[in-house]
Amino acid sequence: MKKNKTYKYGTLRKMHYSRQRIKGFKLLKTDIYDFFSKPYSSLKAAFFTETSVILIFFLQFTRITPNFVTMLYAFLGLLSGIFLASNNNVLILTSLVLIFFKGILDWTDGLLAKIKNMTSNLGDALDRWAGLVGYYSYLAGFGLYLFNEYQNKYFALTTLLVIFIKSIDLKNFTFLVIGLKIFKEKNNKNILKSINFENKSNNTYKAHGLIKLKKFILETLDDSRARVMDIIVVLIFIDHFYKSLFFLPYIFYFITLKCFLIFTVGIYVAYFKNYVFKK
Repeated sequence: MKKNKTYKYGTLRKMHYSRQRIKGFKLLKTDIYDFFSKPYSSLKAAFFTETSVILIFFLQFTRITPNFVTMLYAFLGLLSGIFLASNNNVLILTSLVLIFFKGILDWTDGLLAKIKNMTSNLGDALDRWAGLVGYYSYLAGFGLYLFNEYQNKYFALTTLLVIFIKSIDLKNFTFLVIGLKIFKEKNNKNILKSINFENKSNNTYKAHGLIKLKKFILETLDDSRARVMDIIVVLIFIDHFYKSLFFLPYIFYFITLKCFLIFTVGIYVAYFKNYVFKK
């Protein structure tokens, strides 16, 4: 078995900053390390980069695989939600720490896979799946935390409603069906080429007049974004350990409303506007 090349810490650090900067430009069209444009996000990005590169440096000498790191990230995401819903001070504090710091693992697996020559489609899928596990667990934990704090059954019911709505999202399901059909087709490359995902004038985008509304909803208190999640974590910490914050439940209500609106728009687009591609 061929032994993988090992890298010096300084080399890994330069590689990591370069990869994350390129990734940031592709996803966000900005330099994630630009302090003056986004002070908090840039500081957190630098912190995650510096801490994860230390992990990568030591993990390159072990048999630990990138997919194992990703699975650990998913497990910590699940655990953080369970701890948040526990109604135990120590576990709640542990949960808040996990929610903030577990992202270091998410910044670790990609470069580790590259230097170990273990990049794969499974790894990419696991990375996205782990993010969803952590997000859903956080949502459920937040709702059940409020249930424990206020002893109001509606928080528990609302939590179940949010998870249920997300699990039956018809628009997302059509993505899965389309992807599976394309994968099964022998001429799948031709089918993919025929779909212009970047062209905003594509009929898929013209199928309804709710794109601007959806964008507004998604960008207003986007609780899936790390910085918004961090703010909520701080608010939960203050609410539980120092002073009750009367507006915290309304944040959860807003998240619930946003989930419901996105769900109804998804139903409208998928069913009434024939979202599914036809051959």
